[in-house]
Amino acid sequence: MRDPIVELTASIEVFPPQEVSTVSGIKFHDRNDNGQRDCGEGGLQGWTIELWDDTQTTIIGTTTTASDGSYKCEGIEPRKYIVKEVLQNGWVNITPKEVSVEVIDANINNVNFGNIQRISTNARTIGYWKNHYFPFET
Repeated sequence: MRDPIVELTASIEVFPPQEVSTVSGIKFHDRNDNGQRDCGEGGLQGWTIELWDDTQTTIIGTTTTASDGSYKCEGIEPRKYIVKEVLQNGWVNITPKEVSVEVIDANINNVNFGNIQRISTNARTIGYWKNHYFPFET
């Protein structure tokens, strides 16, 4: 007696690979306070950059700037994100401290953050000196 013939079939679904992208930029010392990175304005090392979902309820990841101020968030899926810098004591942001980006099918570069160091002194302004030492000058 022969064994019955069993016919097996299988189906395989092939999904295209998930596109992943990169968001990157530079964290720089904006020495002339103009909101743009100019020649001679170096990068800032050791600053934290955060990647948030577009509702700002979930942090996707963090990275730290390299010695040249560069940072990179890799392997992110297409969607909207908020990229934020974390300010350090003694510094003020010149550019917006958070940037909204939409990753579609390419890398997003040049999400840059510029800061200037706050100088704290007890220096007096011109108005102070004029009012206290030359009060009768017209």
